[in-house]
Amino acid sequence: FKKEDQTFDTAGVNTYAIILGQAQVVKSVSESWSMKGSKRQAEGDQGYSYSKTTTKYDFNELGQLTGATGTTAGRQTSEVLTSVYNSVTKKWELEKNADGTYKKEDQTFDTAGVNSYAIILGQAQVVKSVSESWSMKDGVRQKAGEHGYNYSKTTTNYRFNSAGQLTSATGVTEGRQTSEVL
Repeated sequence: FKKEDQTFDTAGVNTYAIILGQAQVVKSVSESWSMKGSKRQAEGDQGYSYSKTTTKYDFNELGQLTGATGTTAGRQTSEVLTSVYNSVTKKWELEKNADGTYKKEDQTFDTAGVNSYAIILGQAQVVKSVSESWSMKDGVRQKAGEHGYNYSKTTTNYRFNSAGQLTSATGVTEGRQTSEVL
């Protein structure tokens, strides 16, 4: 296996509203792209990674922060070994090239996340974060039971005390994967 550095290009845009004479961020969007040389990688390229995070903030007529919502979406491509179904042995086997090396292909994952916020001492704090990941085939999320299917969901809950300090965090991950083992 070969180790190499990965570079990312990032950009962000904040949208402001003037509330009671103060500039307040009401929407924040940040994006990140993996780079190959001096250019952003194209979707589907091995090592491709893209994510976009959007956070919206709500204020009342007194200029107080009253709520926030956040979402994340992305896509990532990695190189994996391929397999082929052997109808004689009735098993999946790692596929080989003519020279005997294992055949590889790109595998793409779609990701999505939602952050739920609470306003604690005037600050928006994430109290629940849910992120999901789906394997893709031919540009479409794979269905459960399909060979190569992979799905995961992680939920993290955060608790704060009355002084606004984080006191605990709990998380659970669940998922499902379909693969043939040799």
